[in-house]
Amino acid sequence: MAAPADAEPAGAVQQSGTAPFAVQGSGISITNAGASTVVLRATGSARWTIASGTDVTSWFVNPDGTPAFTDVDGIARASVSGDGRQITVKVDASQIDGFTANGSGTLAVLPPEGALALASGAYVPVAVEVGEFALPSITVESSLYGSAFTHSKSTLKERLGGAVIYAADSEATITVDLDGFKANHLDTSGATVALVDGDGYFTSEYTLSATELETSGTDGELTYVLDQGDLMIDTGDYLITDTDSAREWSCLGGDGRGNYYFNLEVSGITYNGLPVAAQTFRLHVYIYGQDYSGADAEKVAAGLPVVADIAPLADKVDDAPAAGNAPVWTWVGAGEKPNLVDHLADDVYVTWPTDVDASAVEAEDVTVTLRSEHGDERVLVPGDDFLVDSSDGETQVALTYVNWAFVPVYTTMTVEVDPTALRGAVPSGAHPMATYDIASVYAYMAQQGGGGTTVDGTVTAYSFYGVANLEEASQVLNDVTYTLRATVDGATLYYAAGGTLTDAAASAQVFDGNGVEDRNVQLIGNTGYNTSRVDQTVDLEVDGQTITFTKVYAGGRAKAPADTVGLEALPGYVIDAGAANWLTHEKWSWMEVFRGTDMSGWRGLEPLPHGARFTQPVVRGTSQQFTLAGDPDVTWAIAGPVSPGTSVDQDGLLTVAEDEESTYFAVYATSTTDSSISGVGAVAISVR
Repeated sequence: MAAPADAEPAGAVQQSGTAPFAVQGSGISITNAGASTVVLRATGSARWTIASGTDVTSWFVNPDGTPAFTDVDGIARASVSGDGRQITVKVDASQIDGFTANGSGTLAVLPPEGALALASGAYVPVAVEVGEFALPSITVESSLYGSAFTHSKSTLKERLGGAVIYAADSEATITVDLDGFKANHLDTSGATVALVDGDGYFTSEYTLSATELETSGTDGELTYVLDQGDLMIDTGDYLITDTDSAREWSCLGGDGRGNYYFNLEVSGITYNGLPVAAQTFRLHVYIYGQDYSGADAEKVAAGLPVVADIAPLADKVDDAPAAGNAPVWTWVGAGEKPNLVDHLADDVYVTWPTDVDASAVEAEDVTVTLRSEHGDERVLVPGDDFLVDSSDGETQVALTYVNWAFVPVYTTMTVEVDPTALRGAVPSGAHPMATYDIASVYAYMAQQGGGGTTVDGTVTAYSFYGVANLEEASQVLNDVTYTLRATVDGATLYYAAGGTLTDAAASAQVFDGNGVEDRNVQLIGNTGYNTSRVDQTVDLEVDGQTITFTKVYAGGRAKAPADTVGLEALPGYVIDAGAANWLTHEKWSWMEVFRGTDMSGWRGLEPLPHGARFTQPVVRGTSQQFTLAGDPDVTWAIAGPVSPGTSVDQDGLLTVAEDEESTYFAVYATSTTDSSISGVGAVAISVR
């Protein structure tokens, strides 16, 4: 149980008259990469206590009190007068790496405690406006969109030609805006685009090759586009030996309907030699084509609804707070903080002041807002996602919402009661609102490559998400060992300690199989790797006889969450430490509960009939007619290996041979008039 403090608003800059110092003369105006100075004179009996040459870059703030510059060293230095009454701050704008505010704005200084000495009383740091800066603002309108089809697999495999294709009209328009804008003052030669932090992925997992702006104009508009292959999975320099190996595009981190969202950042644009603030924008990728129908009720809220327990707080805790002069917030639930990903109830109670009557508060008077670290926001629905029970002195907000998606990763939850629903006098400054740190996504593992294959050299990758301190493979992967087995005179024998033979497998000597010459277990970033080894042999001499032994390997798979070592969760995540596997909320985009015709995010042709998440079962020796919504002019084709006799004609009629050996393949429709991604549609065929 926790009772956090109410959220506090950011402190605003106060006027210079309230501070023990003021700007002497005119302030500064930063409009180019030159130098400027501002004089700050202490008022009354105050004296500056800093030494000449002190770096005061960190003093410069925006009106809301946040740092004004992205680098807080080497931009501004102060020289102090002999009597300590005033300082002259020299600002070298050529040293500014970046502004944190987008566009023009005002600058203030916020000297720290100890920078000024007063004759009486303690110095309270106060920000004072000292000038302005003039820079263009950047706005980004992104329609960046790509799509990929998994051929009814859980990953986009190289051997199936899996790749993300970007729409022909997929671009981001970057607008640079400033009153009196002059194109010849804008420099985009150093502008770059980079993949930056976001939810559900690590930047180290991908390689972005499209890092430059393609076009620039004289009107302050720039354009950025993506093509196929511009954003690729990075295998981390791990040895890849076949096309079924290692890391691939996998359905990770999606919103539950196949949608990925990546954050890109444009930076390096300058105006008059000054850096324009970097801005982030979104890339949307839609992955589709797999069907998963097993045990979905165990994985999503559809099968395990949260039942609200409406009861007074005093019935749930032993130390329920008494009414005081301000609202008291109390969270009741399992664990260390509210967990909106499990199926256990969480409650937030408000104990109201004595003179406040909250009996009229209803669910519509309460706002519950989830927020991520990257600007995403979700407002829960009264009645569906939470219930409210309120009496004269207490309000219960019973959270029944379950978050099953992997993105966004909500890290905070704000609960707010509309004060107009209260009767009586709410004390000044006691705004009825509280913010909690929460968990909204289970830490999870995704397996890529290999799997059940028995090809020698196949690499299997286990990628982990939501874990803060993954440093060694042994934390998440089982140790690899092997024993030596041979057939001698028709008998199966094992190499035992001391160089002897035994017919009991349990008595065989156990060797370390993690090394490069064996399974080559490694951890690179958030991914553990191991290599399949089949029929590896070694010759050893036993009692003067050279015997060829086969290495029999064991281990190397991912540990269950309960068996991992010392893992901690990232903000917004929770580790299901008691689970026997990582399946909780896994296979997010293929749940039975999401079957049907809803194709949120898809911008391509729509093959009909819709199968289960674009998968259509067809029995061997039968046919299936496919059509397309809107009846566009298309050509039909098959992707993937099929047996002779399996074909699709140009009217969309698929015929599956009686002896068809393939279990899965795909049928594609391609528009004869539209070559972009919107002119392609596909459906996976599950051969029965």
